[in-house]
Amino acid sequence: MGAVGLVLGVPIVLFLIVVVLILGGVTHVYGLTGGNHVFSVRYLFSHPGRSDLVALHVPATAPAACRARHVAFERIVGLPGETWQEQHGRVYINHFLLREPYLRPGDRDRRTHPPVRIPAGSYFVLGDDRHELCDSRAWGPVPRSAIIGRVIATYWPPSRIALH
Repeated sequence: MGAVGLVLGVPIVLFLIVVVLILGGVTHVYGLTGGNHVFSVRYLFSHPGRSDLVALHVPATAPAACRARHVAFERIVGLPGETWQEQHGRVYINHFLLREPYLRPGDRDRRTHPPVRIPAGSYFVLGDDRHELCDSRAWGPVPRSAIIGRVIATYWPPSRIALH
């Protein structure tokens, strides 16, 4: 096989691997409002962690406007057993300010919420656009079983290609 065959073969092999993973339920692809398309992977050998951007099933406890979206894409900010609180748009975990370098300055809001103890086996998730009402502030902590997988990449449009 020459250089041309190798150059053509690698994308085909990668494509076939992705198709097999999607058909096996290990990975998912989603189109988001706004035109972005993302690629997520189930947690097989690890657990959801703080700052992970995840795809999750919208809980039944969510307000009707949130349930219109069957799958949400949120950031994990609170882990099982921790206490989450928001003061003037700033997130505190166990009374310590959480650094959130993934947030742009204009994406914060000015809300204040009292402390919430996150139950074992659950996570507290927030959207990166904090003006959005559909996250754990509206529906509470989400059980691990609701988390589909970690969003690892934006693959479309080309101007937004990024690893997460």
